Amino acid sequence: MKVWLIESGEPLPTDDSPGRPWRIGLLADILWRRGHDVTWWAGTFDHAHKSYRASETTTTAFRERYSLHLLHGVPYTRNVSFARLRNHRQVAKEFARVAATQARPDVILCCVPTLELAGAAIDYGQREAVPVVLDYRDLWPEVFVEPFGALLRPVARVLIHPWYRLAHKSFAGATAITGITDEFVAKALQYARRPRREGLDRSFPHGYSTQPLDEGRLQRAFDFWAGLGIRKDSGQFVVCYFGQLSRRVEIRAAILAARSMADSGHAVRLVLCGHGELTRECQEWRGGSEAVLLPGFVEPAEIRALMQLSHAGILPYPSTPDFAASIPNKVIEYFSGGLPVLSSVQGVVSRLLDAQSAGLTYANDDPGSLRQAIGRYLGAPALRAAHASNAERLFRTTYTAEKVYGSMADHLQAIALARAT
Repeated sequence: MKVWLIESGEPLPTDDSPGRPWRIGLLADILWRRGHDVTWWAGTFDHAHKSYRASETTTTAFRERYSLHLLHGVPYTRNVSFARLRNHRQVAKEFARVAATQARPDVILCCVPTLELAGAAIDYGQREAVPVVLDYRDLWPEVFVEPFGALLRPVARVLIHPWYRLAHKSFAGATAITGITDEFVAKALQYARRPRREGLDRSFPHGYSTQPLDEGRLQRAFDFWAGLGIRKDSGQFVVCYFGQLSRRVEIRAAILAARSMADSGHAVRLVLCGHGELTRECQEWRGGSEAVLLPGFVEPAEIRALMQLSHAGILPYPSTPDFAASIPNKVIEYFSGGLPVLSSVQGVVSRLLDAQSAGLTYANDDPGSLRQAIGRYLGAPALRAAHASNAERLFRTTYTAEKVYGSMADHLQAIALARAT
């Protein structure tokens, strides 16, 4: 089977510092290991690091039967900007141009975002009679309306009406719709204005890979953290975070909670791994407190080691409609490390943590509420241990990359075979 995977925001295996593979990276690897031909369509511009991978549209052979088409677009420095929208239009236009020169695939999976690439993929699939699956991962275009106040949201919806039209056209034209939760699939079907198709429209959560790491590399990662004062025998209650330090994340509340607990004599350490538009502000909020550590971007071995040294993972996200309907990949990552989750999201995640006794939910953007949640674990080590055990069990039974993306690969193959017959 020849598969095209279209996703422009994830790290690529050919990047200088690719970090751990994400959803499409893991799916691509499973498809390739099963003997399928894989083509990953992405951008020349690296969304996470805001730098170019290549100066023009190019094709790279990563492995035999596994290639990457990098589509060129203008750079941007802010995630919400006209430059980014221009990049999306250019990348979609490049896809249409280059795809027309390639051998026809058996099936296409395209991630949403971006809507522009989704529209281009649907156009290609309808023209070439290729089944197209749209994988809904972020609530575009609704996410653009959320920052506006209630009074201005109707105006914002009018201004971005072209993206609503594109969402309808794309989802209505898809052979099948997948999403990271049932809530995402339901929202996509609202845009498509059609009922759910049994056997075609279904959710696949994020999965996470726990393939063994080189022991030497892992030991060096433990040494790295020891140099920063993070050790098993430190007596500290360590809370970790991996991801972008963006304005959409309620980082300030987490920093203030950690500082406040340290000032009250609690041995709490908040480790915020990553970088982003709030990096400078995080340094300012931390002040001179040793309760908050900002190590910047870390590699997979450092992530694995820190999770073994931590007592909980934090998800300081707002309860906006997109996060409320989602199980972010950070939750699954924490589960894989046997960590209970301290989450501020009211929605799918809070219901999951409560039903599975795998973490605690605190109030949005509320340092005091987070202090109380951490305090519950400090005062009841047995509760934290039980939540940690439940998190690890839930990961093993539900969220391993092999289970999730193995099923997703089966789904794509079934769709391709159905169209072929």
